[in-house]
Amino acid sequence: MKKKKVMIFVLSVIFIFTALPAAFAHKFVLYPDNFTVPQGGTAGVYWTYTEVIGTPEYSRWGTDYVYREVDWPVEVVYKDGTISDITDKFEPYDFKTKTIVAPEASDSDHARFTINGPGTVVIHGNFRGMMNTSDFGGPDMDVHSISHVKTFLNLTNDGVATKRLGGSGVLEVVF
Repeated sequence: MKKKKVMIFVLSVIFIFTALPAAFAHKFVLYPDNFTVPQGGTAGVYWTYTEVIGTPEYSRWGTDYVYREVDWPVEVVYKDGTISDITDKFEPYDFKTKTIVAPEASDSDHARFTINGPGTVVIHGNFRGMMNTSDFGGPDMDVHSISHVKTFLNLTNDGVATKRLGGSGVLEVVF
């Protein structure tokens, strides 16, 4: 009987650690059109809130967006330390048709910018959002989400990819 209880406990723990994260799987994602862009060339980057890269679900502009309040700065960091804020360049976008669309038809956002420096280029963003679970039939409870994401263009061994950019409020993976 004791073995059976231990087995039920182990299976319950496995279920909790595998099933519950799936319920909270939507995350802020940034990914580029191309990972190699020459200096002076034009790069594009997608912003979405989704479960799986390559399948955008929510645009910041869309009417079905789950967060009431959103702060989402996106910056481009160059080897020489120059930082360019590209947040205002994002437009509502439909990933399937690869076109700029009306906000209510967008599933992602897209920005284009010029690569102004040599070496590794880091695109990073912080997402801070707030929603209330009562909007979805749950109890009246505020839920805050904080994410930091970064991706690299022209990745080289110049030390840029090993710099911490997210600040002290987020967990960040550094090579």
